[in-house]
Amino acid sequence: MPIQWKKFFLTFLFLTNTSIVHSGIKNELAKYQHQGSSCNKNIVKSIPNNVKITAKKQSECIANAEELLQKMKNSKQNSLVIIDTRSKTNFDKFSIKNSIVLPASAIQTKTYWKNKSIYLVNDDVTDLQLTATCSRLKQKGFLHVKVISGGINAWANKQMPLVGKLPNEKNLILLTASDIWNSRKNPSTLYILDRNFRQFQKYFQRALIIENSKLNNPLPQVNNYIKSHKNFKPHKIYFLTNSPSINTSTISNLNKKQIYASFLFNANPTVLNQYITDFNKILIAKKIGPKKPKCN
Repeated sequence: MPIQWKKFFLTFLFLTNTSIVHSGIKNELAKYQHQGSSCNKNIVKSIPNNVKITAKKQSECIANAEELLQKMKNSKQNSLVIIDTRSKTNFDKFSIKNSIVLPASAIQTKTYWKNKSIYLVNDDVTDLQLTATCSRLKQKGFLHVKVISGGINAWANKQMPLVGKLPNEKNLILLTASDIWNSRKNPSTLYILDRNFRQFQKYFQRALIIENSKLNNPLPQVNNYIKSHKNFKPHKIYFLTNSPSINTSTISNLNKKQIYASFLFNANPTVLNQYITDFNKILIAKKIGPKKPKCN
């Protein structure tokens, strides 16, 4: 393939990828900005806020996959409840052994579970929604509720007992710009950035920059970072890089060795930067409000 055609093809792939990643948030922005173009008084004039989580909520609610595995081995019969809050369609494809499928909103009606050890799992690697659910359940008397950090993806990546057929490994490991941005304040996640992503370090509570040449063996620097921050115990590690030194196979091998789940955002930094720009536009649109329609 001639060089000029190769450049065109790569550019096309990048732009297509970027378009797919940001189509959702752009549609949300467009919908919000134009919802005032009608005279219907029942129009909802707000967009959902991100779920707010604190370090305290994280420490009370988050557990890693190994903790649940030990519970499964050691708990007495009927004392452990594993609840999968995904759709039944996804649950039927693959699930944690002995788990049950149930909407998160229905758990509070099961008052007879209040003294049981309850573990929640879904397919949101950010843990945001379930952490909020866990916090509410604790307030209602469900004192032994935990959320599996990284969700069903982390469990599957670490080759824990499953029922059903797993999807492609890449679908379990790869992160989107939305995943990165929505979890940026997560106190139990360590963000590993290559030099091309160092501009984003300011957004994360815990971030470590590693030279691209050392990304194929990041564990020494990761372990040194954790040792130097004695009060920090990561449940997840997010790698942000577009370097060829690291790929899904690298992450898969890390998942087999470590007690924390690893994931990969493997894209150009401009993809994340564009997502943040669009996100901030939504916040501004929300603050200003939709344009008022001209009604008679």
